[in-house]
Amino acid sequence: MGCQRPNTVVVPSVLQVGFKGAPVEFERAFNPSRSVRRGWAIWYRAPVVLSVIAALVIVIGLLADSLLREIEVSAISEMVERIPPLPYGVTIPSLGESQVNPIHLLLLGPSLLLLVGARALFDLVSFRIHKSVLIKGQPSSKREGVGVVHVAGKLFLYYLMAFGAVVGSIVVAGSLGLVVIFSGVNSGSAGVALVGLVIVLLTVLPVYVYVNLGVCLGSRILVYGDVSAVEALERSWALAKGNRWSLVVFKLILSAFVVAGGLVGLLLCGVGLLLSLPVVCAVASAAFSEAFILATRFDTSSEWRLPIELGETPF
Repeated sequence: MGCQRPNTVVVPSVLQVGFKGAPVEFERAFNPSRSVRRGWAIWYRAPVVLSVIAALVIVIGLLADSLLREIEVSAISEMVERIPPLPYGVTIPSLGESQVNPIHLLLLGPSLLLLVGARALFDLVSFRIHKSVLIKGQPSSKREGVGVVHVAGKLFLYYLMAFGAVVGSIVVAGSLGLVVIFSGVNSGSAGVALVGLVIVLLTVLPVYVYVNLGVCLGSRILVYGDVSAVEALERSWALAKGNRWSLVVFKLILSAFVVAGGLVGLLLCGVGLLLSLPVVCAVASAAFSEAFILATRFDTSSEWRLPIELGETPF
């Protein structure tokens, strides 16, 4: 014990992993290979709970996408109806007023908020389990002095703020292209409208990726740091600054991992997808939490106990 190296992570199984300084370099922390292996180990300690949560989050995402699509269709339909008549007999297909039900639209907002609230609650539980396994070696979603409802409420607010930031940035970035598109439509010039569409694609996609990466860390900052939604957004943006390429690579590899798991399920006559997709999504979420905690060392001391060994898998 007397010859133990400084800045060493003490692991119960006598394994010792040295770190050079604290926190660990962001790029080193967000290592997809290591994080996925540890993600498997985290999932293996709470497979049922994490898989069920992942399945519910997938369902919530599908329902939310469906509601957002209905809102988009209604908005586009309203815009099309307001476009003045075009020259040379050119017409734009309309969705028709019969498909836009005002009462139905009024229910979409509360339904979407309810889904966001459910997502915040499920994410909170899974994030706490991830950290409990990493730090204590056993799954737990409890935290002394901080209630689930209180933190879930802040996480709900953060998701709304992050969504607003992404959507707002898309609207601002695509405004010039939309002006060109409508100018081309009003003048009957397909070439001008096409140029506007190209402008929209070239401006909206990079801005969407940039802003989305800037807010993607905030949910875990809020849960692990117990800060306000505004502070979580500010810290997420600051932490992502200069590290977006690492985040892009990490998230792309995790996405490829999830897609591969889904394809494996499809190969099993499609039925396996119901099992494989929640599992790989749960592993990917745990992998992201592991990388984030390693990069920030939330609630840890210089002697960080990390029960999960590097490269450990449940197989």
